[in-house]
Amino acid sequence: MSMKQLMTKMKIKNLFSAIMLCCSMVANSQSAITIDPATQRYLGDESDFKREKFVAFHALFTEPDADFEKFKKDFNIDSDYMGSRRFYYPIAKAKNGKIPAVKKTYDGERKVFEHIATAPPSALFYDKKINYGKTDFMPYISDVSNYVAKALRDEWEQVPRFLEPFNEPMVHAGDFATGLKGADKKAAIEAIVTYICKYHREVARAVKSMPELKNVEIMGFGSAFPEFEANDFGLWKSRFKQFIDIAGEDIDILSLHLYDGSGVNNAGGRRSGSNLEAILDILQTYSYIKLGKPLPIAITEYGRLVPNQPEWAKATGAVGNKLDKKVTTKVSNYHPVTNSQAVRSQLHMVMSFMNRQNELVRTVPFTIGKAPQSAMYSKSSLWVKQADGSYEYSNRIYFFEMLKEIKGKQVVVKSDNVDIQALGYVDGNRLFLMLNNLNDNANEVKLNLCSAGDVKNVNVKTLKIFADKEPVLKNLKSKNAPENITLAYGETAVITYEFKNKIKFDSKVVRTKYYSQTYLQPIQAGKNLNFTFDGVKGGVGDVVLRLGIGRKHGLAVVPDSIKINGNVVDVKSDVIKGYDQHTRKQFFGALEIPIPANIVNNGKNNLSVEFADDGGYVTSAILQIER
Repeated sequence: MSMKQLMTKMKIKNLFSAIMLCCSMVANSQSAITIDPATQRYLGDESDFKREKFVAFHALFTEPDADFEKFKKDFNIDSDYMGSRRFYYPIAKAKNGKIPAVKKTYDGERKVFEHIATAPPSALFYDKKINYGKTDFMPYISDVSNYVAKALRDEWEQVPRFLEPFNEPMVHAGDFATGLKGADKKAAIEAIVTYICKYHREVARAVKSMPELKNVEIMGFGSAFPEFEANDFGLWKSRFKQFIDIAGEDIDILSLHLYDGSGVNNAGGRRSGSNLEAILDILQTYSYIKLGKPLPIAITEYGRLVPNQPEWAKATGAVGNKLDKKVTTKVSNYHPVTNSQAVRSQLHMVMSFMNRQNELVRTVPFTIGKAPQSAMYSKSSLWVKQADGSYEYSNRIYFFEMLKEIKGKQVVVKSDNVDIQALGYVDGNRLFLMLNNLNDNANEVKLNLCSAGDVKNVNVKTLKIFADKEPVLKNLKSKNAPENITLAYGETAVITYEFKNKIKFDSKVVRTKYYSQTYLQPIQAGKNLNFTFDGVKGGVGDVVLRLGIGRKHGLAVVPDSIKINGNVVDVKSDVIKGYDQHTRKQFFGALEIPIPANIVNNGKNNLSVEFADDGGYVTSAILQIER
């Protein structure tokens, strides 16, 4: 984050404060990473890196494919991997409201395949002539839910482990109220949104009623564009909150899509960084409040929605990702630079996800499989068809290149700069250090490697993504551990240290998150907002207070007063991951505030925050402790 952005975020109130902050930043212009290979880190009960949660793409191969098999072998992906998401499950066979008979083909407990099955919402809302605001649609929802469960149990060849009933259904609610206007249309859209929630509930109950499907998990609602802050958080209340209220007790997983880029984030805004963190924090906090536990999360699409090529859009009439009719063209929609832009966002986000491994079940970057260059989504494909009919990798392969070697158990890595993401893993005598720069500017990072024995070899792999030219991947080998590294904006590095002997752990830390029973508190000038955390194991360790803040630009983002158990907490550094969200309509992000461990009690802890100006919300409060 730039100095200007930081000053805006902190809302410095006088010249003396500004001068002191500038001096501090000059004196500490170099970020520092401390790596402790001998201390194992647990996120909840997970320490081993689970590649199946992160190394994925948005396609499914149902037939043998030599290119796909080579890809899996070259990038250390399980040989059984078929892909991650398929737009097909039994509801697709219920045409025009007619539910087909189910043929009994299989008996006993069904084997599940490790992919996500979904469908467009039109599979349920089959008749656009119906006024769903004045129709009791529940009998059909009940019938089709039971059919889906029976079909999965009795006749479906590849039963998915994860059933995500719909892909981005609520943003399409208006598509099923096209003949209505005014109050009737509004009522119909509201009814459709509620029916979407109820369908998730009913299909979850139907699946869970069948012991043969005990390994199938239900996720939803596959939310697109979770701009929760819209309409004074009215969008949150009418969509995801309502979904959790109706279906939360019956489903297993919350699912959503997270994208950087224009069209979904106002004027080219980013979810990478604090916005992403705030979205996930409010989902977990509210599910904890409503259900007594934070529900796991699946990110079933993420990255960046890249634009179409102008000549292709002209030839097809496409507007954004909407193509009203199928058009045959030889014009290419693939450009290697455009294709590569999503990799920057994918790597930003995957590191945030990796730092939440125990809270997430799957994360799927929106990179599709194979496509001819004239297809819309060649712009997002992993393979691009060549003139001779063969396929070659697009620049999307760099995402997999940066994750290729990473394996092992997580270890403690500390960054003194919230914009520099850093994670470490140990496997045998190797240490993998992954770094990523969310800051808009280049950042020099000092690498403090705690003793783990003699270093034998080091490989520094770096990836730079540029806005106007193709990515640059470099590998630098050395016999010595580097003392520092400079990372450009969006640059990712994986440093592999090879030691002469196997690395042994001599201690461990476990991260635990404590959620408040209070959330989405309106901010009033001079009024204390109070939150309580129960059952805390405190007193030692590294403590971070995670505060979700939603406010209009120009208002203070960091509270004027923060107290834990009556003790004042000073905010001395940047606490907002990534940029200041100036390209979004308003700020909605998570503050990550370091807290002295000695002011945290065992048992109950009280938090109070206060702002000097009116407006906006504290959306969530989470006490995160590593000890």
